[in-house]
Amino acid sequence: MCRFPYHCVSLAVMLAGCLSRYAPPPLPSLAEGPLTLQSTGLSSPVEIRLDSRGVPHVFGATELEVARGLGFMHGRDRLFQVLMLRHAALGRLTEMFGEDLLPVDRRVRLVSWGVDQQLSALAPRDRAILDAYVAGLNLGASHAGRSAEMALLGLEVPTFEARDCLAILRLQAFQLAVNHQDELIRFRLLALLPATDPRRALLDLPVDPRGVSIVPSGSVAGGAVASATPASLARAPAQLSWSPPLSAQAQAVVDQLGLDHPGASNSWAVDARHTASGHAVLCNDPHLSHGAPSVFYLAHLETPDFTVAGATFPGAPMVLIGFTRHLAWGMTTSYADAQDLLVPGPDSRFEVVTQTYRLGKRADARVFTEQWQIAPEGPVLPPGYPGVLPGSPLIFTWGANLLGPNAHLVSGFFDLAAARDAAQVTTAVDQLRAAGQNMALAFTDGTIAYRLLTYSPVRPEGVSGRLPHQGPAASQWLSATERPGLTNPPRGFLVAANQGVIALDDPRAGSVGVVGEIPNRARRITERLQGLLAAGKPTVEQLLAVQQDTVSVEARDYAPVLARLCPAERFAALCDGVRRFDGDFNVDSTTALPYALLLQAVRQEVARSLGVPEALVKPVAGSLVGRNAIDTAVHSERPQVLLTPEVMARAADTAASALGDGERWGARHTLQFKGALATAPLVGGFFKTDRFEQAGGETTVRAEGGLPIEHGAALRMVVELADPPVGRISIDTGQSGHPRQPHSFDQFPQWNQGQPALLPTARADVEADTRARIVLTP
Repeated sequence: MCRFPYHCVSLAVMLAGCLSRYAPPPLPSLAEGPLTLQSTGLSSPVEIRLDSRGVPHVFGATELEVARGLGFMHGRDRLFQVLMLRHAALGRLTEMFGEDLLPVDRRVRLVSWGVDQQLSALAPRDRAILDAYVAGLNLGASHAGRSAEMALLGLEVPTFEARDCLAILRLQAFQLAVNHQDELIRFRLLALLPATDPRRALLDLPVDPRGVSIVPSGSVAGGAVASATPASLARAPAQLSWSPPLSAQAQAVVDQLGLDHPGASNSWAVDARHTASGHAVLCNDPHLSHGAPSVFYLAHLETPDFTVAGATFPGAPMVLIGFTRHLAWGMTTSYADAQDLLVPGPDSRFEVVTQTYRLGKRADARVFTEQWQIAPEGPVLPPGYPGVLPGSPLIFTWGANLLGPNAHLVSGFFDLAAARDAAQVTTAVDQLRAAGQNMALAFTDGTIAYRLLTYSPVRPEGVSGRLPHQGPAASQWLSATERPGLTNPPRGFLVAANQGVIALDDPRAGSVGVVGEIPNRARRITERLQGLLAAGKPTVEQLLAVQQDTVSVEARDYAPVLARLCPAERFAALCDGVRRFDGDFNVDSTTALPYALLLQAVRQEVARSLGVPEALVKPVAGSLVGRNAIDTAVHSERPQVLLTPEVMARAADTAASALGDGERWGARHTLQFKGALATAPLVGGFFKTDRFEQAGGETTVRAEGGLPIEHGAALRMVVELADPPVGRISIDTGQSGHPRQPHSFDQFPQWNQGQPALLPTARADVEADTRARIVLTP
């Protein structure tokens, strides 16, 4: 450590200058001609044009060639990010960051269970796309050289394999389909309470979509599945288990990877009959962890067979959110109940396998081993997994682990890129069920549609999937025609913002589940769209502006109740601030913070009142199970069942002690983008940005969550489905993953102002905005 602050600052500046040198070599100017690189295995050249934002426009003769071009750009611009994702997906973060990451590796190694078998089971076309992408990724990595992070960590330029990218795809799917974690929390919380405790009902109730389910009641299409009754609670020890707190470095890595924040997101579409332009319009802003770099990377891929542009994940060879010549689509997490935990029976048989973790970069680093059990139905949740207790094994089952049904999880996205109508989209996306996503769609013919992408198990009668149960794993799933869907709803718009997919009385509840986020954003978006349509036909700009809405319907519902129960005789300023809060989380509000601090404290005090150990209070309070219990109580006639005078007094004391005098919301609600090494001594500042005040909150449409902010909209997109479509999209940071380099943070102003930039796809427009060219040759 430096003894003198001035010397520390000088040393940090010097080190930052040194670290800036670890970046890809600059590209030649247009006048100098293209950068030309040979890529073995190509059948014809791939042209990559980089525009003024550093977005690559990749032109090739086949899907294999544009996949290779995208891989090259991911390797050039986001090498360290892909490397870190690979190690996370394979449970090998200790090999990059040391022993502190062992608790994380033990948890996420579940993701790569069976990855080699799944690689072997991929369709030949899918394997060929992965191989082409990996060839480009390795070429881009070699061209870029070591990043600043790799230099500091002593890592060399890696060589990637197809299994690495398949594991990354599985990691992304796993993070977006984690309902088993809420199942575990519900299971343990119910075990803490006696059978006669009235709070049990609040913990076990489904999330009420409050009239705004994605697929409304009465619009059931396709085969019906009988409702399953709630499973009886299996015998369980009356205690909780969770991972111990991580070190600052380990937590920074987890935050960068977004491992503790399942996806959320907003999406809505309005059909052509109801817009000012006479074209359908689609908006999407997926909510993930904010980091440096962004989780997303923009790209445009074009072959003679398709044009597709939008957001990609580094490490994956396809456009995941975007638009084509015929359609646009947005993604939001469905929260569908697609995973089950099975309690082993007396006749259960297990295979025992050894898991090995190397606790350092060196080949001779210390090794940690443990034994895993594998049942025929799937892996047993491993030792140290959050919520798992020794001697209480639970078998994890999920349709994404199946081999044959997931054989086209890569090519399905390319079929989507080539689709022209809703029927072709349905066929394409039926291959893409692993991540449990909602897909909102709009077409150039004016149509809008919704499709549910998930494995919806046909469960035995009497099994709800909301709690672990004993019995066989599901072997059948709802087909594409049986799963909930919509095409051109009569009201002229659809909203998919993580609310329940179906109403609680829908006959498919036993398969899709009766889960979903508490529908605060969905209610507000619906309210805004109904207002716009009642006033006339909205413009694209009016529909886009809904993304910036900062009013919380949750706060409008909660604030009067919390104010009534708040002990004003002891905490007058706090309780008065909550009483006066109007639900608008604008940066200058002085009443938003009292409300937010009190609600946060109430959630934690409720967890404590249930008997949750102190180390687990925050994760349980932030879980959907805990939040839904409070939501149900607030909307009931007797909120005091959970919000007792003792709970409210302790919560008010905590909130009041954290509240400054007249403090503005924006002063506390700030956003800073941080990389995995942001906590490193002296050089940490090189890997993070300044702090920026942000409007909105976790339950507003502009859903920037946390104090300070940890997660929110990683991109903002609006597409007008003219012929051809006009797509505007910006990510939260920039294309480059190399700190302080051009395009590392240049999209933030567009994102922050809610004005995403045009992503051109017409050849003439691309050429007019080209700043550099790369050609990959055979």
